[in-house]
Amino acid sequence: MIYDNDDLVEYDARVYRANANNYVRLETANPDDYEYFSITDYDAMRKIPRHHDCINPYNAARSSFEQPTEYVYGEGNKLGGNGLNISYSFINTELNETYSPLTGVELANNVGLDVSGFTTNSMPIYELNGSKIYDRPITSAYRQRNYADPIIASLFKSYQRDEVYRFGIVFYNSKFIASPVLWIGDIRMPNLVTAPLLTQFGSYWYSKPIGIKFTVKNFPIDAVSYEIVRCDRTEKDRTIVSQGVITPIHNYKIVETSDTGEIGRGESNKDTNEYRPMPFLHTKRRGLVIERSGAGVVGRKIDEEDITDNYWRFISPEVCFNGEKTEALFKDNIYLR
Repeated sequence: MIYDNDDLVEYDARVYRANANNYVRLETANPDDYEYFSITDYDAMRKIPRHHDCINPYNAARSSFEQPTEYVYGEGNKLGGNGLNISYSFINTELNETYSPLTGVELANNVGLDVSGFTTNSMPIYELNGSKIYDRPITSAYRQRNYADPIIASLFKSYQRDEVYRFGIVFYNSKFIASPVLWIGDIRMPNLVTAPLLTQFGSYWYSKPIGIKFTVKNFPIDAVSYEIVRCDRTEKDRTIVSQGVITPIHNYKIVETSDTGEIGRGESNKDTNEYRPMPFLHTKRRGLVIERSGAGVVGRKIDEEDITDNYWRFISPEVCFNGEKTEALFKDNIYLR
């Protein structure tokens, strides 16, 4: 423990979030019992009871992506939060994912994985508005700048967008004796609108893992260092079951192997009942199926009438990894947004 004159130091680590009008609303289990004050009113913050629930109503709001009246801001209408002693904001970096060559102003036929690498000794860290904060040093090596590189995969994991995480802080004194965990707050991450997953620059697509940056403004007496900690996100308490993209499927009428070992349109030119998903980065019906043309094989567009509106494929890390076991994750009160 960290003590001051034999008494445990009282330190308020709580952080609050305001709406666009700079006002904080803290709720309890009783909807009629709440606190309402300005995000810059530190006297009001000091009067918040020690055991107050401090529930941010935004954490339970799931109706839409609209945010002007939601409690998501710190001082200066910046996404994040502020408290007496701690504040936080959200950050991201950029990972090279795919190469999408352009022909004039349109995408070329193919969207391929970018497997090229280069020597790098740092990764850029940005504010959500794109302003660069600093370059985080990493061991210099020839790397693919994405999760194919184990060092980058271990250091730059992303939080789940729109998910709620519980954070706390632990202080240490000069003898490395730890304080109890002091609760910072239950923090809901930005959603896909305020923090887009992908962006494109020139011929390249980049993914944007998001993180959170804490600023500790004051230390308790006798504290010399601190550690930010959080609770595990588990299947029992998560609010986002799975997050990904939806793609249409189409009737794939081409048989890749026939009795003669050739590629053609089914037996006696009859259609097949096979359905395949469209690529999730698909923007045109170009070269996505192949068929025999004389002595060669050519790509052709998918016929528009072959694309079905009745079925869609959901692509996400959870679904792709768990496969059929994913069905157990979708239980009562699960819905799409």
